[in-house]
Amino acid sequence: MKNTFLLLLIILGLTFGIAANSLSENAFSNGIENYQNKKYKQALKDFKKIEKTGLNDDKIYYNIGNCYFRLGKLGHAIQYYKIALKVNPNNEKVRKDLEYVLTMTKDKQNLEEISLTEKTLLKIYNFFSPNFSAILSLLFFGGINVKIIL
Repeated sequence: MKNTFLLLLIILGLTFGIAANSLSENAFSNGIENYQNKKYKQALKDFKKIEKTGLNDDKIYYNIGNCYFRLGKLGHAIQYYKIALKVNPNNEKVRKDLEYVLTMTKDKQNLEEISLTEKTLLKIYNFFSPNFSAILSLLFFGGINVKIIL
């Protein structure tokens, strides 16, 4: 009786394992197809389904990172590239993509979005020392009369 029950559990476990594996393979191929057709949100959903099954594969994490990158979510892309590298530290493709995305995240001041007035004020402010700028601000904008004693 115990042997029959054990055999039944093994068969059920294998059946569910095979079903989960075929579901993952189907979701993976759908994800690849959607990604190639530039349907990045749908591809992301497909890859996330596989992630939820608990499959620990660097290709899944790499593809999730690629989807996030294409969707402009660089922080999430970096996160998944790093997970992929933890699973497989020898994956040079992931390493190169991670390095590329990291170059895009450096803090940069985008002067094109700043108005001409703001650009001019920034140049003036950066030209003078902070102390001199404070004194000028007090003199011109503070309405304080300062007498210079010689």
